[in-house]
Amino acid sequence: MSSGADPKDFHVFGDGVEQKIQSLTFGLSENGLWDVRDNFGHHYIDFYAPMGKWTFPEESPGRTFTAYEVLPTYRLTYAPPKSPEGFCHRINVTVDRWDALVSARKSYCSFEREASDLLRGTKFGKQLENVVTSHDSGSIPLFATASVFRNGAAEGRVDVALEFPPKAVKIHWLGCGDFYTFLGILGRFRNQQGSLVSRFSDDASSERAFSRVTCADDERPFGSLRAWHIPNGYEEQIYLPSGQYDLQIVLGDKSKYGKLEIPVSIPAYGQQELLLSSIAVCKRYLDAARAAKEAVAANLAPQYMPLTSKGSQFTPAGNTRFRKGEPLIAYFEVYEPLLVPNPSAKVQVRLKITNQHSGEIKTDTGFRPADSWIEPGSSAIHIAENIARDQLTPGSYRLEVQASDSAGRSTNWQAASFSIE
Repeated sequence: MSSGADPKDFHVFGDGVEQKIQSLTFGLSENGLWDVRDNFGHHYIDFYAPMGKWTFPEESPGRTFTAYEVLPTYRLTYAPPKSPEGFCHRINVTVDRWDALVSARKSYCSFEREASDLLRGTKFGKQLENVVTSHDSGSIPLFATASVFRNGAAEGRVDVALEFPPKAVKIHWLGCGDFYTFLGILGRFRNQQGSLVSRFSDDASSERAFSRVTCADDERPFGSLRAWHIPNGYEEQIYLPSGQYDLQIVLGDKSKYGKLEIPVSIPAYGQQELLLSSIAVCKRYLDAARAAKEAVAANLAPQYMPLTSKGSQFTPAGNTRFRKGEPLIAYFEVYEPLLVPNPSAKVQVRLKITNQHSGEIKTDTGFRPADSWIEPGSSAIHIAENIARDQLTPGSYRLEVQASDSAGRSTNWQAASFSIE
């Protein structure tokens, strides 16, 4: 279908009753996903929550899209009838065009919930909650990191990065090219007393089976479906006060699940202290100015705070196993309050890498000036170090960072683990 479609061509049925379409907007996109170009190539991001986003595997080099994949996207709006809390409605969208291919959600449920907790109160969300409290470790492999950065004076921002193999997610084939998937994530932060402090949840389910007027019963037009339709990661940010937390994450497709736990420590941020953030180990980066412009245009996770340094934006890695040829980048932030009243204050950083098996120190830079990363008028220094891998043979390593200033103060060491394959 083209952008010349008329609202009269569309029909929306809620629980079998046709609804009045109030507006129709058009935009051409590849499967309705946002195309991201970074050092790995092209991949997609899908987003529903203000600080959460689903990430997809990168495209194969030189691959071209088929007619099934490059689809015009329409947004239909209508006023649904009032319904009780938790009541679920069926939706059906039809188009008065010959041989039209239509993809639309099939249902919605009435819930009052936070934008960052989309599965709260739903049947799927309750299933994930039951998995969190069970003793079953699940069968979907999960890899995750949680990095902490300062946000104002009294709280920290936790950047959660999750990765998983998309082949582990089940696809439900209906025949005639139709399919649907279920995929959801739940994260819960508990304090040392075991009380729930905060949570997030998100849904990447595809209950939008493609249908056409005619096709072969065994037709499956999406030969490379997993490469662009099934996510392989999720990113989320949560703000929390200082304290010790246990982050519980569960990801499921309604038939199987995976879960893990990560300790999270948020320090008490003193106003006049020299401080150091966590270390986010990264593989991916892209042009920060272009990414910011495109994110605004797409309203992409509008409250998500990207990690930026010297004009580049970095993505925390959930899986910190590095294969041959993958860049290894350490992103961290130094908070130096002396820089605002005294821009000439000096800050130095030291980076050390140790083989976790042998204890051998492979790299120790000593303290070096952080001048090239300092931004005028800011007390936060955003540093991205490209780690030379020449001396790193396959194995497990511990990366440590420390900062000091001209006032004679030094931070505690911050550490992150990674492995070379």
